[in-house]
Amino acid sequence: SSDVCSSDLTHPGKKLNFMGNELGMFREWDETKELDWFLLNEYPMHKMFHDYFRDLCGLVTKNPAFYEKDYESDGFLWIDADNADENMYAYYRMTDGQKYAVVMNMSPVTRENFRMGLKDDCTITEVLNSDNQCYGGTGVLNPNPIKSEPIKHNQWDHSAVFTLPPFGTIVFEVKD
Repeated sequence: SSDVCSSDLTHPGKKLNFMGNELGMFREWDETKELDWFLLNEYPMHKMFHDYFRDLCGLVTKNPAFYEKDYESDGFLWIDADNADENMYAYYRMTDGQKYAVVMNMSPVTRENFRMGLKDDCTITEVLNSDNQCYGGTGVLNPNPIKSEPIKHNQWDHSAVFTLPPFGTIVFEVKD
C-alpha cells in the first residue's frame, strides 16, 4: 500500500527496499527467479504503483530534509501522533532552509475540510499525493497552495484546512 511505502521512506532512518517491492509483486521474492517485470506491462495498477514509488523515492533523495538529519532531534517533529479517532498521523521532516509535512490517512474515509495544526504561520503546497489518478488513486488532491490561519489546533498556534484522501498520503512543502 502507498501509505506504508510513504511512511517507510519519509520517516527518519535509513531505508531498505526489498527486491520487488516497487513492482507490487504477487509472489514472495525468490533468489532463483527474476523479478516479475511483466507486471508493469500487463497490469496498469502495478505500473501506477511503480510510478508512485519512483516519484516518492525522487522526492526523498532530492530533498535534504528527508535524509540530512535522520538521527538529530531537530530533523523530525510530530504534528499529530495521537489521532486515533480519524485514523491519521502527520509529522515534519526538516533541515536548514527546508521543511515538509507528511500527512497520512489510514482509513477509507475522505476527510474534507480537515484541519491540521501547524507549528508556524506558513503556506503549505502539495508536492506529492498518493491519491493522484496517475498513481491509481481517486484524484482527491489539493492543487493550490494553502495559507495557514492563526487558529489554534491541538498543541499548535496555527492550522490549515485541506482535503485528506482515503488511504492516502500527502507530502506538503512548508514555507514559513
